[in-house]
Amino acid sequence: MAISRLAHRRFRRHWPRGLHTYYYELACAAVDLLARRKIPMAYNFPIARRVIRWSRSAARQWRLRHQHPVNFALHLVGIPLALAGLVSLAFLAWPYALSAFCGGYLLQWIGHRIEGNDVGELIPLKRWLGLSVVVIAPQYLPAANNPHTHQQQESTQPTEHS
Repeated sequence: MAISRLAHRRFRRHWPRGLHTYYYELACAAVDLLARRKIPMAYNFPIARRVIRWSRSAARQWRLRHQHPVNFALHLVGIPLALAGLVSLAFLAWPYALSAFCGGYLLQWIGHRIEGNDVGELIPLKRWLGLSVVVIAPQYLPAANNPHTHQQQESTQPTEHS
């Protein structure tokens, strides 16, 4: 078996001295195959790749919807409080657990009112009912999608009078 220098350097430090056996060569060959993969990773773990791609997209969307510092801080308190209330339903008296759950959601709702967008769990329901939805607050929209910034830019440009 041919062993690349990269694999040899990786395993030389961690492998016991003088142990040049079949297993050593096999481990080096495995490193070589992984380093010079001919098959894209999507074929190796298709479900994991989809989950990772979805989670990155969801995290990106979550950050877009929580840009105001107060909203972000209220979510840092409200999300764990709501989850703790949900979990504590099994351990505590239900009024305490329910109040923690509702208190966590109340903090998140206040944060979204401050930012000026809708609460994420209500967006699919509002779309299904045909109501208007504010996913990202207008002040945080990119300039190309924000009609308010176009009006402000047009009004600040000097006009020519003939």
